[in-house]
Amino acid sequence: MKRFSALAYARLLAPSLFPQHSRIVYLDADTVLYADVAELYDTDLCGAAVGAVRDTAVLSSLVAGYPRRQLRKLQPLGLHDPFHYFNSGVLVLDLDRMREEDAEVRLLHVIEEHNELLEHPDQDALNIVFHRQIFPLPVEWNYHFQFELGKNGLEEACAGTEFAGVSNIHATCSWKLFHMIGSKKPWLFPEKSEEYIVSAAVWWKPAMETASLRPHLSQLLEEFTQWTRRQLRHNQWHLPFSFGNGFRKRKARINLLKRLLRVFEGV
Repeated sequence: MKRFSALAYARLLAPSLFPQHSRIVYLDADTVLYADVAELYDTDLCGAAVGAVRDTAVLSSLVAGYPRRQLRKLQPLGLHDPFHYFNSGVLVLDLDRMREEDAEVRLLHVIEEHNELLEHPDQDALNIVFHRQIFPLPVEWNYHFQFELGKNGLEEACAGTEFAGVSNIHATCSWKLFHMIGSKKPWLFPEKSEEYIVSAAVWWKPAMETASLRPHLSQLLEEFTQWTRRQLRHNQWHLPFSFGNGFRKRKARINLLKRLLRVFEGV
């Protein structure tokens, strides 16, 4: 299918691709580990074929009191309870159990039957086939909730769920794996956005401490730093000539750029 990458299929066909293994851990490329991945691998799935963390779409749905439109669209396809929708960026897969349940055939059938309706193709297919059969991993192992934390009513909506500690995890940076969801990846050209700054603060330092990456990233870091300085000077120069809402927007942009520059200069 044109909408599916080879790696998306790898998740769905893992039992056949790795016949010599009974279990694997899958991690998206936009994740940073802060704990021993062996702990994740050794998780007791209590008989489930898949271990995963519920998605940020569920967190925002809990706050709103009703599922996001993205999740409601999947209800007729088999996701009867959208509040159980999980994120497929971090998975513990019991390949033996997936083979026993003929999961590959079922997953490919969902793709063939509902291809154009799947907004997040492989993730949606996994959610439909394994609906309410997922072992819930602690949110620390797929922390991607940082952009939902400012919502009013968050604490009340999360009470009694695994999301109850999300605010504290954010405040103490106590995640075990940080997942940089969204399109604003820190290795792409800088953007003046909160999303980019948070990801950059998490990713750049460990990336530059990785010997194999350092030669490729040094020049990129220098380019990003120089661009940020130019943008900062430009906005500071024009601030006195900005008025009203334009002044407030430019001032907010300057604050974002200062934070971004601190990230790059602190690497």
